[in-house]
This record gives sequence, structure tokens and C-alpha cells, in this order.
Amino acid sequence: MIMTGQCACGQKLEFEAEEIAESVCPSCNSPLASQFARRSENKLPKPDLNPSNIPPFPAITSERPSEPLGLPGRTLQAVRQESCYKTLRGLIESVIGFGVVICGLIIVIPIITLLVTPSTQFLFGAVITTAVGILAIVILVAIKQALLLAIDGVDVLIADRADRSQVFREISPGKVETPTTGK
Repeated sequence: MIMTGQCACGQKLEFEAEEIAESVCPSCNSPLASQFARRSENKLPKPDLNPSNIPPFPAITSERPSEPLGLPGRTLQAVRQESCYKTLRGLIESVIGFGVVICGLIIVIPIITLLVTPSTQFLFGAVITTAVGILAIVILVAIKQALLLAIDGVDVLIADRADRSQVFREISPGKVETPTTGK
């Protein structure tokens, strides 16, 4: 970057900012770094490092936000009642429940087989199968919770978008256009 300035002797100068350390005034041979560095130092305010002048952090409160979920006057309960949350929750619970029953059978059948025919050759397989079945149940419960959380998130986004479009309709009731299909 090219900088312009005036030397202490009055000479007007143009020089590369990166080369200021090696540059000297052509008329008086004084180094430009000392002249222009002092000017920039004088322009910068000195930081106040006194701890008594540092403002305190704001107090942490346990107050609930005035508008939960960012939706004016709406709660998650209200959003769930307006959407198909109950149906989707029932579907998820039935599919996950079916998976848990299958995993339960995966756990119980080797144990029953081991009790009916006590043999050391089935022991290792029964332990591994039981561990896999228990792990599968844990994973199914985690998937259920993740799906229910995703449904809540999507419902809130849809409700927020519907609220915003309602506000737009209230602002300009005669100017709402229907979207075209582009055909």
C-alpha cells in the first residue's frame, strides 16, 4: 500500500507502507519509520488497564424469556396441539416399540436356549447376542428421542413461518399474492 506524508523537513513523500523501516527522506536523510510511527502512536488511545474501570458482568438470572420459542404468545404445547404431533408420536412409538420387542426376543431366545440345553458352546454366543440386543434397545430409545425432538423443531419452524405470514397479511391485506407454479 502506498502511503503519502510530509517529512519533518517539509518534503512531501510517497512510499510503500511495507518498506517504511528502510525508507529515508531524500532531502534530509532522516528515517521515515521514526517519524510516521510516532504519529500513529499519538493517535491511538492508551488502554485503561485499571480493574476498577472494567464494568461488571451482567447478573445471571433464571427468568424465563417473555416469548418462549421466539413465537409471540405461543408455547410448545400450543404448537403441538395445532400440528399432527400426536399422530407422529404414536407412529414413532409404535415403530420403536416393535423394534424393542424384536430386540427383547433377540435377548431372551439365546438365554432360554442356554437354560434348556446347558452347553458351553452356546454360552459365548448367548452373551454376545444379549449384549447386542441391549445395545440395540438403547440405540432405539435414543432414535425415538431424536425423532421427537426433530418433530418439535419442525413444528416450531412451521408455526413461526405461519405467524410471520399472518403478520404480513395483517400489514397488507389487499396485497397478498398467491404463488405461481411457474408453468
